[in-house]
Amino acid sequence: MKFEIPYKAAIFDLDGTLIDSWPSLVATLHAHLPGQTLDLRRLKQELSAGITPMFALAMAQAAISAEQQAHEHAQLLARYLNEFLLDAPLYPGVPELLTQVQAAGARIGICTNRDRASALRLLRHHGLDAAVDALICLGDTAHPKPHPQPLHACLAQLSTSPGETLFVGDSCIDAQCAHAAGVPFAAHLCGYHRHLNELSPAALRFESFTQLARLLGC
Repeated sequence: MKFEIPYKAAIFDLDGTLIDSWPSLVATLHAHLPGQTLDLRRLKQELSAGITPMFALAMAQAAISAEQQAHEHAQLLARYLNEFLLDAPLYPGVPELLTQVQAAGARIGICTNRDRASALRLLRHHGLDAAVDALICLGDTAHPKPHPQPLHACLAQLSTSPGETLFVGDSCIDAQCAHAAGVPFAAHLCGYHRHLNELSPAALRFESFTQLARLLGC
């Protein structure tokens, strides 16, 4: 069946949008900080700002001194990347949605504040790399999200304009980036954010990728 959607391209954030990295991060914390009582609800909220701030909060909750935190952070990150990175599942319905977007003739981009090496490992692990037409990662532009520069770079790779592209994300960083770049924003309500009002303004809001497919007319 030939689908039609009202956009020439869809750009997706990675963590909290296509991939649920939370289980792999929790496993890392429990392995590296055994016996510590961590406030997982607060840590998941902090993940909306990124992995580094979330790890910093976890170390503070574990009463690790400021002097030790740089060393502990390096160990946490290494353990996460080496042992637990690929324990992050896709959100249900992601492969089907990407197939439908491609069937509609739209191009697919990824715009993430994750480093390129781990982003590629995750995409390849889940078999999504072949579906991606453009990939912008941390360090590819002078400024990360929420600055509009990464999203503009992704638009350039896709050869699309802001008005004909949808950016799908889950955090205030994504919402601010989309707004600054002039790109319509689709808010994933089951990702990582402190409050739903952080996801405004949003052209679309969805709780599942099946729902997003319906909203797009797939």
